[in-house]
Amino acid sequence: MDRKSADRIIVKSNARMSMVLNWYYKNRDWLDKAEFHAPMDAGVIELQEEKIEMTFEAKGGVVEIAIYTAVKPHLPAVVTFDYDSKTWIANNYRIAPNLPKERRDLLRMVMMADKTDMKEALKYHTLMLFMAYYREVVTVD
Repeated sequence: MDRKSADRIIVKSNARMSMVLNWYYKNRDWLDKAEFHAPMDAGVIELQEEKIEMTFEAKGGVVEIAIYTAVKPHLPAVVTFDYDSKTWIANNYRIAPNLPKERRDLLRMVMMADKTDMKEALKYHTLMLFMAYYREVVTVD
C-alpha cells in the first residue's frame, strides 16, 4: 500500500483518541455482540501527538497492521503484524529487517512489556467501530 496516497484517519491528539476509546468502553456490550465490519479495507491512521502512522489492510480474513514512526517518514515499518478482529488476536510479527539484531531484540522486549501491538490494534478496532456506529445526538429545548 502507498502510504502517501492512501485514505487517512487523522487523530490530532491523545485526548481525541481517548474520547473514541471511552465511547467504545461505554458501548462495548452491544458493539462486541455485532459482527465486526470495518468501513474501510485499507488506509492510514495518523496519530499526530504520538508521532506514529499505522497502515491497515484487510487480507484474507485478517488485517495487516504496520506501525511506522512519523518522525522519519521514509523509514520502513518498525513492526508489521496480522490482527484478527473476531478473536482480538495479533500474530505473524515482522520486525523491521533493516535493524541490527540487538535493536530488533530490544524492540521485541519493549513491545512485549508495553503491549504496543495490542494498543495499536485496539485503536484501529475502535476507530473502525466509531466510524461505523457513532452518531451524535443533539437535543434542542
